[in-house]
Formats: sequence, structure tokens, C-alpha cells
Amino acid sequence: MYSHHQTGASRLRPTLTLVLLAVACVPPLLAQTNTSSIQGVVYDESMAVIPGVTVTASDVARGVERRVITSETGEYVLALLTPGFYMLLFESDNFAPLTVEAFEVLVGETATISPRLVVAAAQTEVVVSAEEQRSVIEPQRVAQSDHIDSIRIQNLPINRRDYLDLALLTPGVVDTKYIANSTDRRIPPTPTSGLGVGGANGRTNTFMIDGLDNLYNSGSVRSSISQEAVQEFQVNRSTFSTEQGGAPGGTINIVTKGGTNQLHGALFGVLRNRRFQARNYFDPGKSAYTRAQNGASVGGPIFKNKTFWYTAFERLDRNESQIVPLLSDPSFLTSLTPSQQALADALGVAAPPSFGPVIAGLTAQLTPGNHPGVRELFEDNSGVFPFSELRQQFITRVDHTFSEDHNMFFRGNWTGQSGQNTDFGALTARSRGRTTSVNDFAAAIGDTYVINSKWLSETRIGAGYHDFGVYPTDPHGPAISISGFGAFGRDFILPTRVVERVLQLRQNFMRVSSRQTIKFGVDYNPIRDWVRSETFFSGRFIFSEAIPLAAIIDGAVPGASQLVKG
Repeated sequence: MYSHHQTGASRLRPTLTLVLLAVACVPPLLAQTNTSSIQGVVYDESMAVIPGVTVTASDVARGVERRVITSETGEYVLALLTPGFYMLLFESDNFAPLTVEAFEVLVGETATISPRLVVAAAQTEVVVSAEEQRSVIEPQRVAQSDHIDSIRIQNLPINRRDYLDLALLTPGVVDTKYIANSTDRRIPPTPTSGLGVGGANGRTNTFMIDGLDNLYNSGSVRSSISQEAVQEFQVNRSTFSTEQGGAPGGTINIVTKGGTNQLHGALFGVLRNRRFQARNYFDPGKSAYTRAQNGASVGGPIFKNKTFWYTAFERLDRNESQIVPLLSDPSFLTSLTPSQQALADALGVAAPPSFGPVIAGLTAQLTPGNHPGVRELFEDNSGVFPFSELRQQFITRVDHTFSEDHNMFFRGNWTGQSGQNTDFGALTARSRGRTTSVNDFAAAIGDTYVINSKWLSETRIGAGYHDFGVYPTDPHGPAISISGFGAFGRDFILPTRVVERVLQLRQNFMRVSSRQTIKFGVDYNPIRDWVRSETFFSGRFIFSEAIPLAAIIDGAVPGASQLVKG
């Protein structure tokens, strides 16, 4: 018999957010998505503000510049900057130019620098380091957030090179991959992100790459990009801006790498093999184990100071073995549990001789090996079994600068993944395992335009396609769950295939003045899901610890439970 359940659904998620902040001092900026900002007030040596100062921020790696002029109150704002290192130059008549070298701004950060200029007669030029000028605190920041920079991403060892695991280094973030409770069911077609922020489970976060969403309707992170292509990311835990989504957990804001004026690249390889591994305690011999992860990246200029390119590829090959120790002690097949044996002994002493057949039948019914197929079920699913996984990730990015006030980028990334005979072990039998298939593609375009000294525009357009299939190792079933002993057979919810198509348009406008900053925009995000799930059609049997004793007695000797009650 062939049966299936098929659903198709569209979800539209348009939002319009208008936020107004007004103060009498430095204008506070809203937390950005994948951009950064620099702001401050320029003073003279007597701490009087200096209007009309030209402030130039030069991107050290790309040779791109951005200029603003301080207001009558000495204030300036350089908004919608690409995260990275900048050289800042402050120039004004009658004052010596001040240069701040290697000033780093992180993703989503509003960095504050308020320098003091000296008169030109006293000194012709002043050069200072970023550490001397950076403000120790961020008075405009109201969110609890931390950054994982490129140094930690490149140098800290991470299993499978999953850079999001580095978020566990920040306060308030815990690993939920191996925690299961009533609020977080582990259904195979709807995996979680594995990151619990502020006590929430792994389905309540928002993940963004280059200012666009990167998550499924189920709340999990989509098949993402290679660690090699990640420049940095920000973990926001609470009180973050509305433009970063309405997640009850946290938001993880990721920025991809881009090319620079210097041609650069990397080539890497990681190999693990059974010759270098210790033997598993439950493995009678060193079973097959090979894990290879390798890749490369390269980037550089197409037109110097104008157009840049970057591309990266990474591949993971796993051919490993999983140990299922269901029969590490096979004596349970021919004996009773201690509590069952105590019950049989008590009945043998207290019951009259006429109950001898009932006690013998009860003992036989409680012995697992006496039932047809039980021994074979455990023997076929206990031991050492091979499994394999292949994952390939590709990303390319192009950045172009039209002018110092206008730049654009394009990014395309693809992930292909397949797993054969995976997700079993411990009390999960090989027959409860599954085969997975992932085909994920995403494309994004970003445009940042400084319309004039007061108005700025930020545009993001993204599209994504995700095809995720989960298929059981046992194609027929049924599912058999024996409490405390093991889970066997086809999972009751499989096979399942999910196809998700995403389109997102984000348009933000910002107006900056000496007294206030206004930012407003629209986020239009229609998502269409197609789901096919053959649920419960294989049958399901659950054997728990709460089976009534009377049912077992009647199975041994029909009607014996009534005799016992009498």
C-alpha cells in the first residue's frame, strides 16, 4: 500500500519598523545588521567643539574612502560601514591633521572616537594608535552582545569546523544538541540550531548572513557557509534592535569575507584515521575510521580600489564506524530483571501450590528470549556498523565601489550534503538509522548608498532554495521502542522531504542630524514550504515499563488474573 501526506503552504512576513531617537548630545545609532558605524565629537585642546572638520575613513584593505564633515556642535557620524580596519583622518584649518591608524570596527558595532586636535603652529601632523583613541564604553549600546572575530575563528580548534560552536564561548549561550525535553522534540526533518540563548531552546534564534535571514521555518539554521569564508560574527543575547528580527532567543549576525587589493588565498587539509585513534571500548577491533576535511580560498582585486572577488570551497568526507552495544551483556535475554525475579520469588513462597503453573508461565512471559524474533532483533542491530557522510560547500562574492558614497556586493553560496546509514548508536539500533540528503542554494545582493550628508539607504535582496530529505534505513518497519533496551525499525515520521523557497527584500533608510537619528524600513519575506511525510504508515509498537502485570499473567495462563484476585 502506498500512502503519503503532502502539504503546501505560503507564509508572508512583511514588517514595517519606524524608530525615532532624539537626544541633545551625540546622536545614538540603531544597531546595524551586517554593517558598522563610527561616530563621535571633535574637540580642541581646551575641550571646545570644532565644527567643519573633515573626517575621512579609509578602508585599509580595499582603498575605499568615506568622508563627512562635523556639524556646528562638532559631531560626526560615519554610518553603514563594512566591518574591518580603517585609517581615520581628521582635518581642519588652523589645526594639525590627526591620523588614527588601524581602527577596527566590528559587525553591528557603533564605535565611538572623539579626538582632540592641536593647533597647527604647535605640531604639523599627529599620528596615534586606535587603542589610544577608542572609547572604553559604548554609551549608545543597549543590547547584550559579543563578537567572535577572525583571529578566534582561524585559530581555535573546532570539531567539523563548525564555526557556530564558537558562540558557546559567549555568556548565556549553551549547547542544546544533546538536550531533549518537552519543549524541544527532536524530529529528524526539523533539526534545531543547537544553540540555546538566554535559557531558550535551539529553535528560537535568528541567524543572519550579510544582513539577510538564514534559517528555516522550523527555527533551525540553514545549511550555512564554510568556516573559511566567515570574517566574523556577532551574538546578540537580548534587547537587540528590531531590524535583527523578533527572535525570543538571540540573533547571530554573520559577515562573509570579501576580496582586497592584495591577492591572497589559503589551502588546508585535516585528516583523522583509525591509525591515530584510540580503540573504542565497545569495539572488538579498530574498525574503519577516516575523516578528511579540506578546502581552499582565494580572493583579490578585479580593478584595484574598485572591484574585488573572493571564493572558497570546502569538502568533508567521513567513512567511519558506529558501535551499538545493545548486546554487550546478552544475559538479559534469558533472565529476569532483579525486580521481576523478586516478584516471582515472593509469589513462589506465598502462593499455594495450585499457582505453580501461573508463576512458571509468568516467568516465561517475562523472559525476553522466549518471544519469537526478539533475539534476532537484538543480534542484527548490535555490533559495529559503517556509515558515511559527504558535505561540499562553495561560496563566491564580488564587491564593487561605484563611488565613496555608493558600494554594492553579490554573494552566492551552495551546500550539498548526503549521509548514508547515520544517526544511530547507544540505544538507537542500526535499523532506526537514516539516510539524509541536502541541497541548499542562496544568493544575495546588497547596496549601500549615501544619498547626501543626512540621508542614507541600505538595500538587501536575497533568494534561497532548500531541499532536505530524510529516509529510513529500514524501509518497511514497523517502529519498535522498548523502554530501557533500544529503539528499532523505521522511525514513525519517516520518510520525509521538505522543500523550502525563500525570497527576502529589506529596505532601510536612515536620516542623521546633529540631534537625532531616524531609521525606518520594510522587511518583506515570503516563504513557501512543500512537505511530504509518510507518518505512522509503517506501524509503531511501544513497550514501556508500565505494562499491567495482569496482562502478562493472562498471557501466560488465560483468566489467571481473575483467579489471583479471587
